Formats: sequence, C-alpha cells, structure tokens
Amino acid sequence: MNIGPGRRLGALAGGGGRSIAPVGSPPAKDDLLSLISDQERGVRTEGDLSKRSKIVAAIEALAEVGKGTVTTDSRLSETWRMLWTTEKEQLFIIKNAGFFRTEAGDVLQVIDVEEGTLNNVITFPPSGVFFVRSTIEVASSQRVNFRY
Repeated sequence: MNIGPGRRLGALAGGGGRSIAPVGSPPAKDDLLSLISDQERGVRTEGDLSKRSKIVAAIEALAEVGKGTVTTDSRLSETWRMLWTTEKEQLFIIKNAGFFRTEAGDVLQVIDVEEGTLNNVITFPPSGVFFVRSTIEVASSQRVNFRY
C-alpha cells in the first residue's frame, strides 16, 4: 500500500480467510472498513476531501499497527477484492459502466509474489471483464512496486 502525495491508495480484502495483518489490529481494521463501507469503492470519495482524509488517516493507523511485520511474502499471493481505491482509471470504469449498459461487479487484484505478477480485474456480470496485467517487484518487507 502506498501512502503519500500523488500515490494510489487502496483497501483490499483477501479470499480464503487468510490475513497478513497482525493479531492486534481489529479496531484499526474495523475503523477503516466502516469508513469505506458507503464509498462505492472510492467513487463517492473523489469529491469528498474530508472523507478521503479520514480514510487515509485510518489506512495510516492500520499501517502503524502492522509496522515491522512482513506483508510482501507468499501470504500476499491471493485474489484480493478491491474495497476502496484512489486509482483514477479504475474509478472511471466503475463510475461509467452504465454507459455500456452494464454495471461493475467485483473489482479484484490477483497477486502472485513468486511469479512477480499483479492483475487488475473488473468484472461486468454476467460475462464481461476488464483485465490489466502488470509486474511486481518486492521492494521491502512492506512494499511492492508494480509496473504496467
């Protein structure tokens, strides 16, 4: 997760019940999930700087709870559901799906640390999909850089 000016932020939920967060994090995680619950994956946050600031503060608080833990090992390899993002292209597609007489379904990131891949997937039920491939490189114990 990148935090800082001009960087993309996102909140992800993993499948399979696995977690890379430390055991003591539920209050910070619950706070973040509560803040993003009505934000339509970030679409509603685009025009609400106050809400965005609160969400960013909650992300930073959760990052502080996990400080010193490794979050870039094989446990990151997973299909993650995107719950909230600042990534403009994804938000544009989600927001404008109606133009194509559809609506966005799940927004996913499929990460494989060993293979060095990250794939963004936006589903359009019943059978449509927007798919972007990228590569990743572990930069530190808590940072992964990606390239499209």
